Amino acid sequence: AVSLLTPHLGNGYMDLTQDFAALLPMDVISTMIHVPEPDQDMVRGWADDLIYREDGQFGLNERNINAYFAMGNYFDELATEMSEKLQGEDDIFSAVLQAERQGQLTHKDVIGFGILLAIAGNETTTKLIGNMSYRLWQHKDQRQLLINDPSLMGKAVEETLRFDGSTQMIGRQVMKDVEIRGCKLKAGERVGLCIISASRDEEKFDNANSFDITRGSRDHMAFGKGIHSCVGASLARLEVAVCMEEILRLIPDYEIDEAGLQRTHNPNVRGFTHVPISFTPRK
Repeated sequence: AVSLLTPHLGNGYMDLTQDFAALLPMDVISTMIHVPEPDQDMVRGWADDLIYREDGQFGLNERNINAYFAMGNYFDELATEMSEKLQGEDDIFSAVLQAERQGQLTHKDVIGFGILLAIAGNETTTKLIGNMSYRLWQHKDQRQLLINDPSLMGKAVEETLRFDGSTQMIGRQVMKDVEIRGCKLKAGERVGLCIISASRDEEKFDNANSFDITRGSRDHMAFGKGIHSCVGASLARLEVAVCMEEILRLIPDYEIDEAGLQRTHNPNVRGFTHVPISFTPRK
């Protein structure tokens, strides 16, 4: 985090998404799945292209499809190359390759795992860093609370996940006929669950539409629930906490150029593609 922020400190401005938040999560997950450093920008670009949507786009376009196949070919070659090298290691990609050697996963499963990790370990955490930076700027009293008492960081991350989580909607299939608040859902139907709305349920949270970093509610829906809970939740929490600690330590007076904010066009992901900020330059 420090190495990414440092080059911009003397300038007094940067794009918090493009220059920082979009880079760190992919660097971390790439290290975990053994993507060589020279390849990381390329894989990040494919991940961005795969989830990119034009405003109003609902299907897949050529850009999305080409990115998917490019990532598939890349992880096919990477998994084949690493299969013999990564034996006896205890990292996540080694475990996947070991499962393939033991016949528990197919090679196609391994390729899919690589694509999934590259996307899941990248996009949502990137957007969450931007969302938290924006909300702390928007609620400067909350930002000052956090600067004064950094021990509140864990609660602040949870409140951002609840109030402005980066996973906006997920699809599910109805397993049996059910009626929810007068709405009848039939087995086999597909439903879209707006989990960002669930996390602001007034029946669950007091003052649900207020951003309060002292709340510390962990029973939100940002990471799913039960067997569908996000396997990378702990990593995401850690990354966002570290990033915000360093932002508030190095550039605590940052201001956002609200006119320059740009949101991503994706029904699943909520967040910004551009967050231009200015701050007091420092050596």
